[in-house]
Amino acid sequence: MYYRMWGSDSPDGKPHPEWQEVLIKDWAELGMTRLHFYAYPEANGSSNRDYTITDTARAGIASFMRTCQENGIKLGLRVDLPVNVDHSSGRSVPDYWVAHPNNPDNELKPWFGWLSEMVTLMKGRLDYLILGDEIEWKPGTPKGWNAEVYMKFFTQAAEAVHRADPALKISMYSTSPLRWREVLGLLDAGYAKYGDAVAINHYDYKAIKRFKEDLKQHSPEKKLLFLSNGVGYIACDTIERNPPKDSYHRYNDQDQAAMIARTMYTW
Repeated sequence: MYYRMWGSDSPDGKPHPEWQEVLIKDWAELGMTRLHFYAYPEANGSSNRDYTITDTARAGIASFMRTCQENGIKLGLRVDLPVNVDHSSGRSVPDYWVAHPNNPDNELKPWFGWLSEMVTLMKGRLDYLILGDEIEWKPGTPKGWNAEVYMKFFTQAAEAVHRADPALKISMYSTSPLRWREVLGLLDAGYAKYGDAVAINHYDYKAIKRFKEDLKQHSPEKKLLFLSNGVGYIACDTIERNPPKDSYHRYNDQDQAAMIARTMYTW
């Protein structure tokens, strides 16, 4: 996954194509052929969200796409939905009520405008688009997400995206293996009629075969792409985790590299 190097993510607020070039050439030499571009509105997670794509961001994105093309790396785009982040518990907890289609004060209209601009800016360079990451379902609560609510959001998003780029393949948010049932719930709710792919944050290559069999069973008439949103759950034993006590196994550097390789090659 690629994080931008301009705006608030750059030490001086300026794009640095020379940094991008160093990273991308290194990745290409290691054998990388595809990567995510990770995008989100300015100040997302706060009350100061800004859905303007600045000239600095446009320059950074253009430079990044050009350098990837020169090094033979194809691109996918993952975007964050509008979100507020609650830090009161001592860790970051996302709250997607501001993106909820049943919220009369949601920010979907400006976000759809921002998304359309991003897709237009990157048109012809993208293999796919992933809409969100690990949106927790809370059925039975007014502000909760479930298959019906996400489909209400997704159909509107797909319409906005395809107005900008009719050929772009679109995926639901990326879930985790422990919440694979959410993917099946969306498929049973008619997701395959509008979506082209499903995505997952993965960590166990042995489960991929079962997931692919599930996709065939629940979407027999349409072959859906199965996208990896990353392997961050394959954690190194020398880094801090958020939350600190989770259920995921820690690996030393060598075993971590081997597990990531097995997972990605199984794809």
